Order: sequence, then structure tokens, then C-alpha cells
Amino acid sequence: MKDTWAPTLSRLLDDDDVDLGALAAALETSEGRQLLVQFAGLRSAVRRDDPRPSAAFCQRVDAELLRPDAADVGRASGSVTSRGRWRYELAAMLAAGLLLGVAADTWLHRAPDAPPAANRVLRFEAGEWTSAQGVQR
Repeated sequence: MKDTWAPTLSRLLDDDDVDLGALAAALETSEGRQLLVQFAGLRSAVRRDDPRPSAAFCQRVDAELLRPDAADVGRASGSVTSRGRWRYELAAMLAAGLLLGVAADTWLHRAPDAPPAANRVLRFEAGEWTSAQGVQR
């Protein structure tokens, strides 16, 4: 029955339909009552918590974003500016095109999937392997 106590007590606090037998069994024990108190405390803590950020937090964020040097925050020293970035983008595209060209050439000129050529042919005659000493027919 202990497995049904937690869902039953949680449904009771959520104002859902509750199995009265399971509720009575849970409340008859001290463990069930302690669990109800824990659920009620958790619900109370959640209701007290404000999901919106505090005014002090919003002011700190606004002050940080409006700083004159705030635009440089995400950029490391010596990083590429947007004017010079096109060169690196062009180099990356050329390298990618070169690699794709080499891969396509390799794929188009690959060896066919065939077994290797035979260097010698082995022939077995039926009389060689069926008539040996000690074998009787």
C-alpha cells in the first residue's frame, strides 16, 4: 500500500479525485501523515516563490548591457572583426569545396567491388577424395 500513498496524497493536494481507501490507509500511519506534511510544505514553498526576476536583478542586467564596453564582452582580445571575417569564411568555403572535390573524385574512381583474379585453379576429381586407404564402400 505504501506505493499508492504518495500519488494519492499528491492528488489530494492538487484537488484531483482521490481513492478514499488509499487516503484513509495513508493517513492511518505516521509515515503517511509525515508525507502529507512534506507535500504541503513543498506546495507552500512553490507558491511563495515568485517566478519573475527581482527588480534589483533587472537593474543589474540593464546596467551591464548599457555599458559602453558591453559590445566587447563576448569577444576575445585579438578576435576577428566583422570586416575581416569574410576572408576566413571564404577560406573555409574554399577548403570545404576542395575536400568535397577530392572525396567525389575518390568515390568516382574507386575500384569495382569484385573478387580478385585467380592466380591458379585447383581441380579436385571425385576419385581422389572418395577412395582412400581404410575407407570401405
